[in-house]
Amino acid sequence: MRLLIVCACVAISACSKPSVIRGVVQFPQYGTIRPGDSVPVYALRARNDIDRDIFALCASDSLLAAVDGLEVPIGPVRVSGEGLELSAVSNDVANKRIERAAAKEPPPWIMRDAYAAYRSRLDSLLRREAIATVVTSETGAYQLTVQPRDSIELFAFSLIDVGGTLMIWRDRIAATGTHDLRTPVRRMHHVYCGEP
Repeated sequence: MRLLIVCACVAISACSKPSVIRGVVQFPQYGTIRPGDSVPVYALRARNDIDRDIFALCASDSLLAAVDGLEVPIGPVRVSGEGLELSAVSNDVANKRIERAAAKEPPPWIMRDAYAAYRSRLDSLLRREAIATVVTSETGAYQLTVQPRDSIELFAFSLIDVGGTLMIWRDRIAATGTHDLRTPVRRMHHVYCGEP
């Protein structure tokens, strides 16, 4: 009986031992590969709710709406296991976006403030949802410690210039080992707000 109890305790402690996830964040720029330095990386539970939360965050952002900083999806969007996916192309929406592009842009400092406020709100949302978070080093390296799970989602985002170019990295992974985020899944000049 004691042997069974000891074995059970060993098994429980092995299961609860934290896992380490490490890797680098990189992105292509001007034909070279740059490290994503000072990029926050979040480990989230593998579930779809985060996309709905981000959509709600976008929809309630009156400052971004006022400066026309929300990107309308070119077609229907659905929530999948890996996040938001474009599933079709709509010429109607594309034409409306081209017409809107001709409108006068707000001054750069207003745009900067709108994107900075959005970044702060998105960071706050992701930190509340994250099971672990870290900021990359100047070489783009990161290391997270998480409790072992079947899988988690890595989410990272960064504004790379004052004009508001936003890059998002996402990957669903096993909660252990090395996982590099080498290519952003989206790169945009407006905040992407897809419909779940």
